[in-house]
Amino acid sequence: MKANDVDNKKLRLLIPIVFIIMSVLYGCTSAGNPAINEDESMRLYEAIRIDQEAEIGDVYAMSLNSNDQLAISQYDSESILLIDKEGKPIDEYKGSTYNKSQLAFNSTDSLYIISQSYTKDDKGQIHSIQRQRTVVDKDNPSGAGSKPFKALENTKEDIKNEIFQKVRVDSKANIYALKLNGEIEIYDENLNKTNVLSEKQYKDIAIDEKDNLITPITKLYMD
Repeated sequence: MKANDVDNKKLRLLIPIVFIIMSVLYGCTSAGNPAINEDESMRLYEAIRIDQEAEIGDVYAMSLNSNDQLAISQYDSESILLIDKEGKPIDEYKGSTYNKSQLAFNSTDSLYIISQSYTKDDKGQIHSIQRQRTVVDKDNPSGAGSKPFKALENTKEDIKNEIFQKVRVDSKANIYALKLNGEIEIYDENLNKTNVLSEKQYKDIAIDEKDNLITPITKLYMD
């Protein structure tokens, strides 16, 4: 995502929001279309409006769990909504730092909330970033025991490109954070930074069922 200021780094999804559910049907046949046979599969996409039941503002981040439940953080709200695939509210998590939070469900549907707080100076530059991790699951429904990352504070240069634009979590509780500058930082379960991937300009991140990191890249060409 490209923009000149921090708030524009995120694509604001305005309501109505459409929640796309993909269903994969195997062995579909069609008597009227001989090109479709029993060995082929058909993918159907169902678009459902999710703003009918829940009041949703400008979306900052989303994450989908294994039950097709969607967690949503917003730009100007300290609440994170959990809705079902019909858009009906299931739960709401409130925290004073939850606006502009990145979200990620892990393989057991624990919700990781990575909150980030920062302020701009009169030139629109950012010189400090505070982050913390909160985990919400069946054993900790209130999200108690938030843990802070090491803060970036009192820097002379503008550090807006250090902001996390997406996070994902593997089965060992390692956190993969894609930053606005295209680098990926990796943190262990104790929030120690264990690696930085900076050789390429990474555009997105995902974790598969074997904990492999999947990410498209952009090649850099120098004159």
